[in-house]
Amino acid sequence: SRGLGDVYKRQVKDDRWRVPRTGGEVKRRRSVTETHRPRRKAVWCQSPGPFVNRLFPLPIVPGKGKIKIRGARQKRPAGGYRMNEKLYRLMNWPEIEAIIYSEEDDPHRLLGPHREGNATVVQAFYPGAVSMELKLPGEKTVEMEQADEAGYYAALVGGKEIGSYTLKASLEDGTTEEFEDPYRFAPVITKEDTARFAAGIHYEAYRILGAHMMTIDKTKGVHFAVWAPNALRVSVVGDFNHWDGRRHQMRRLWDSGIFEIFIPGVR
Repeated sequence: SRGLGDVYKRQVKDDRWRVPRTGGEVKRRRSVTETHRPRRKAVWCQSPGPFVNRLFPLPIVPGKGKIKIRGARQKRPAGGYRMNEKLYRLMNWPEIEAIIYSEEDDPHRLLGPHREGNATVVQAFYPGAVSMELKLPGEKTVEMEQADEAGYYAALVGGKEIGSYTLKASLEDGTTEEFEDPYRFAPVITKEDTARFAAGIHYEAYRILGAHMMTIDKTKGVHFAVWAPNALRVSVVGDFNHWDGRRHQMRRLWDSGIFEIFIPGVR
């Protein structure tokens, strides 16, 4: 077996890769060398195709002669288990890594519900969760698939609009926590607000910055906003999330330097 620090190469012959060239010409690539670097039971893989020099993480486990994708829904074969293929292809692995390592200034871009064709992808990050469920209206429950063992989960459900829903996380100590997803809500602060704030003529900035209790879509909670133009990432911490800055990462509103998030159920 190989240690976590080992680097090894595997030659892959696959004539399906097509690399677009300038002028519309397409050249068929017949062999690609992938470099794997194990990391947190996952590996780093060099991307073939037009982004051949860009490294990005893939949640895969090397097996004997095959690469087996890690997930949660299907039966686990020896050496790993397979994630839903369609859902796997919809995952943005570099951005997922940024959220896990708290280096993302717009987590709403991935987390929460996002329409994909005639379906909706829901992604959630709950550090330490061993499993997560998506509870839809009408008492329908969907088991979410594990995209990263740090606590990142995703689910693909039918329908362009799924309405309100809750997430249920199961922790290692056997306890569970059910909550509304803070990443399903649209921004409260508008572009007009940020433009006036940047110009120094928003004379009621106290109404949008700070913490304010409000109700959005019949859901009570607290809206948090702060101006931090030089911050890489801003989070809200408190007793409600065990002072864990990874739980409620805020989104940067365009280039305004303002970060915000609406957290349901907080008083």
